[in-house]
Amino acid sequence: MNMKGQIMSLITSSGILPTLKTRIPRHDENHVREITVFQTKDFSIFDRIVGNRVPTTARAEKNINHIIKSIQKKYVPLPILVNKHMKVIDGLHRLEAHRRLDIPIRYIITDVDITVADIQR
Repeated sequence: MNMKGQIMSLITSSGILPTLKTRIPRHDENHVREITVFQTKDFSIFDRIVGNRVPTTARAEKNINHIIKSIQKKYVPLPILVNKHMKVIDGLHRLEAHRRLDIPIRYIITDVDITVADIQR
C-alpha cells in the first residue's frame, strides 16, 4: 500500500482523526521512532503557551495572509506541533490560517518538555 493509501485507510469519522502512523528511520535500524499525525477541525482544543507570541500583530497578520494564499494555491499539509496539554509549540500562524479557511489542521503531539525559552530561540 502506498503512503496515500495508508493515510486514507486510517481516516475515521471521529472528532480527532489519526491520519498517519509511520516508522521514520533515523541513521540506522537501531534508531526508529513512530510518529502519529492527527487531524481536526475543532480548533478549540488548541491553546498557546503563555509567553509565546500572540498572532495579532501587523507582521503576524501578513504572515497569516501569506499562508492562506499559499494554501489556496497549493495545499501542503504541514502539521503543527503541540505538547500533551494541546498548547501550540510551533505553528500558531498555520493554525490561524486553517481556522480562517475552515479546513482541518494536522498536528503532532510531542512528549518532549519544551519551555517558552526553547520556543523563543
